[in-house]
Amino acid sequence: YSNNYDKVLFYDYSLDTPGKLTASAALVVGKLGLFSFDYTSNFYNQLYFPDVLAFQSENNYLTSEIQNTMDLAAGAEIRAGILRIRGGFKLKESPFKNDNQSSNQEEYSLGIGFDKGRYKLDIAYQYYTSNGTYDFYPDYREVQPAILTQDLSKITTSLLIRL
Repeated sequence: YSNNYDKVLFYDYSLDTPGKLTASAALVVGKLGLFSFDYTSNFYNQLYFPDVLAFQSENNYLTSEIQNTMDLAAGAEIRAGILRIRGGFKLKESPFKNDNQSSNQEEYSLGIGFDKGRYKLDIAYQYYTSNGTYDFYPDYREVQPAILTQDLSKITTSLLIRL
């Protein structure tokens, strides 16, 4: 932050960030494949500024607008000789109580891989989607909130050579 372009001001503050707890489980089905599941609890109620007097309005906002969330992820892999086929799903809840700033996020993935001992080749497709609204002017009912839709796709590949 600069003041009248003649000096730069630095702010010294601390922020306590949220914690998270993850539980994971997997079931390996011999050489046929595996199933996995992850549950994560995000403790956004731990997010606050310890300097309560200087950041009272910010802490009030966090208390009234932010909530704890959970994330779920599940995946599977099928093995057939050197071929590997994978798929997965992930759900992340929005931390906003009224959900005006964001919404839940979903991610889907599919992949295929080849494992030939010293060489591994993997190709994966990921699709991410999120829908929500954003209210630019919450105090003015004449202005409708914007509807936001995010759809993102990506393809990744990797080659591993063991030496």
